[in-house]
Amino acid sequence: MRYSDAATLLDKEPVPEDELFGMLDRAQAKEEPVSGLTSAIRQGVSSLIPGVAGFAGAEAGAATGAELGSLFLNPFTVIAGGLVGGLGGAYLGSSAAQKAQEAALSKVPEFAKSIGQSPEQLAEAARQHPYYSMAGSLIGNMATLRPNPSDLTSVSKFLGSTAPENASAAEKILSTPAANATIGATLGAGQEIYNQATEGEYDPYKIGMATLGGGLSTKKTKLGERVSNVAAPLGEFAVSPVTSRFKQREVVS
Repeated sequence: MRYSDAATLLDKEPVPEDELFGMLDRAQAKEEPVSGLTSAIRQGVSSLIPGVAGFAGAEAGAATGAELGSLFLNPFTVIAGGLVGGLGGAYLGSSAAQKAQEAALSKVPEFAKSIGQSPEQLAEAARQHPYYSMAGSLIGNMATLRPNPSDLTSVSKFLGSTAPENASAAEKILSTPAANATIGATLGAGQEIYNQATEGEYDPYKIGMATLGGGLSTKKTKLGERVSNVAAPLGEFAVSPVTSRFKQREVVS
């Protein structure tokens, strides 16, 4: 007897076959035992592109905010502008890339499943091994930022800029380990909050750990340097019509 015939006898509306098979796939995915290492790898792969996009957004946003803050001729407004712009850029870049990645993988569900990136596989991995998954997410973000213990040995190193004297305000801020740590913490917390919202849970302890773990990444990797060299100038260029006009007025006055 076919499923549709059985549903008719039971006086129930038959479920479309594609939806029925989808339900069976989800049930099978929930029963799949997942190791801690596999959970970390899956989440690390999932967070790689959003992490790079979030870093690019942070670099562009921080540059934009710092340049706007420099209009007030006050170092505190430069720092505040860079901080707000960087945090906003990191969140927007990471969340936009995450949604785009999920939408793209939903078009090829079999491929997503074959590489362990289906929504059900990621959710089940996080359910079975939540801290391994969180660690994987942090490791994925280290494609652009990595820990450098020497940056944490003194306040002067942590806040010190490695940019040349003639660098812009944005370049000086973005070259500090403190700025990198702020970006890393934002990416770590942002992705953990996004993952928890997707899974319908709220665990402030895990969010705190993700924030701390991301904040330990104080040095740009080679990929991070390349992304920064493109994103930061774009951020400065985006507001250059505004900043140049104000600076011209100051010179005239």
